[in-house]
Amino acid sequence: MINEGSFTNIPAKFKQEFLQAYKEDAVSHAYLFLGSDEKTTTAAAIWLSCLFLCEHPDEDLRPDGTCANCRRVSELNHPDVFLVTETEKQSIGIDTVRPLKIELAKSPTEGDRRFFIISDAQKLTMSAANALLNVLEEPVAPVLTILTTTNVNQILPTIKSRVQIVNVTDEFKNEAEQDKLQDDQAELAPLAERFYTELMENNPLAILTAKTLADSAKQKELQQFILDYLLQQADREMLTLTNIKQNQELLSELLHVNKMIAANVSFSSCLQYLILNIEF
Repeated sequence: MINEGSFTNIPAKFKQEFLQAYKEDAVSHAYLFLGSDEKTTTAAAIWLSCLFLCEHPDEDLRPDGTCANCRRVSELNHPDVFLVTETEKQSIGIDTVRPLKIELAKSPTEGDRRFFIISDAQKLTMSAANALLNVLEEPVAPVLTILTTTNVNQILPTIKSRVQIVNVTDEFKNEAEQDKLQDDQAELAPLAERFYTELMENNPLAILTAKTLADSAKQKELQQFILDYLLQQADREMLTLTNIKQNQELLSELLHVNKMIAANVSFSSCLQYLILNIEF
């Protein structure tokens, strides 16, 4: 259950922008809500569902949080709103996603669309994430899919490319910091590309490249940029039917490495892990 007080933690800017998009019929069919607090991102997804289903006659006052529909949605008791969350398990598997795919192929029961919310989407297994792709690309029925996460780098590139990413908690860097980060990323991209190639070729020089990457990327943002770059490259190669088996192996190991990073394993150790554990 999401209590009404949870909505107070959602930034006003987020609410204003989505209310405007709702009034202009410009809300997308799929989002990834990012934030440092999973409760807030999930509450934001519930709030967006309430916005569509609220019974208040004045659009500017939606969602009011008090009408019957808002209460039902907040209590997770509305037939057109589905929340997937795993508090006890470490992963969200395909057995959880498959039945919901079937359910969401049906027409809405009461409103004009259904709402599919996956909290902690970084817990999706690769097979479960792949099972979502058709829903995200070409929904069979009117559905708004919202994934929430505290770590966008643990989300498969194929998923991220099919959703709009929204930072719910408004954690933006100032312009100077952002420009510096982008410059550093541009310098590291060729080195990350070389490391990817060496991994694919089982080239022993990958050890030296890994050391250079670790020495050059001291910031968490740069480390995650490198891992995300490798994820995107592996995903891109799979789409072109190049080295499918090898890149599936790399994708799986990279998702594991992102969990290692989240557990504060050193970046150098994570790169060494990739070299030692990927054998083609």
